[in-house]
Amino acid sequence: QRFQAAQARGELPRNAHIGGLIEIHGDGGKGVNWTAGCVALRNDHMDEVYKLAKVGTPVTIVGSLKGLPALEETFQNLRKQHMNGHTQH
Repeated sequence: QRFQAAQARGELPRNAHIGGLIEIHGDGGKGVNWTAGCVALRNDHMDEVYKLAKVGTPVTIVGSLKGLPALEETFQNLRKQHMNGHTQH
């Protein structure tokens, strides 16, 4: 429903679809919707993902209604857990 509403508001191209080729890349944090459905992370966060995940690692993308500060806090907590050996590959 949120996807369709975003299309109706012109925030996503009319030819965009859910699923398929969704890329995870850097250059995020611009504060605007410019990726047409990809996941854009800040470059330093992308560096972390690159260190932790191999090509072909399954990824589940989950939408969030939380603001950026709450997501930053979640990311920092995950990073700390990984550094303490709580994350398994």
